[in-house]
Amino acid sequence: MMRMSTCWPMANGARMMMSMASCMARMSMAPMASMAMKSKRASCGNARMAAWQSPCTREEVWTEAKPAPAPAKTLLETAAAAGQFTVLAKAIEAAGLTDLLSSKGSFTVFAPTDSAFSSVPQETLMDLLKPENQSKLRSVLRYHVVPGIYRAADVTSSSSLPTLEGLGLKPRVESGAAYIGNAKIVQTDIEASNGIIHVIDTVLLP
Repeated sequence: MMRMSTCWPMANGARMMMSMASCMARMSMAPMASMAMKSKRASCGNARMAAWQSPCTREEVWTEAKPAPAPAKTLLETAAAAGQFTVLAKAIEAAGLTDLLSSKGSFTVFAPTDSAFSSVPQETLMDLLKPENQSKLRSVLRYHVVPGIYRAADVTSSSSLPTLEGLGLKPRVESGAAYIGNAKIVQTDIEASNGIIHVIDTVLLP
């Protein structure tokens, strides 16, 4: 059986010619439409837009990047793991500040390294670590702690930082280096679960 063309010829010769011309036009446009659809799909594959904004049908859904997990260690645990704050850790314990710096509060600690403590006369340091001088040692250490979290940019943009001791620490920038009081900040933004640590090269005295 012969298949009937989708462009069926009409009785009238002129109408037949018009119908054939129309049929041929539709047939010639079909490949172009197919190519346009392919081009549209290709451009859709390269487009980075949300699914509800895309004119194309696609299964891919863009998701936001997950934030980095919060640090698990406290300020004291972070300082102990660093290996350069052994004297500071002993002083914090002797001053009775262990619970404070392990609490859920937020603190900024300007932490002197072991090298910084070596600049303190040995006799003075040993005297401060004695139980009868706990209040003096506590005052010195509280002068290194600021309530709240101050990142490096926050420190240098502040005129004064209020410490737990009740006295202010004045930051400054000289020759491209940042200072807090008379101590140079040698490392910044060491994050902990309950605050942040900035490493300093000198023990601060109130």
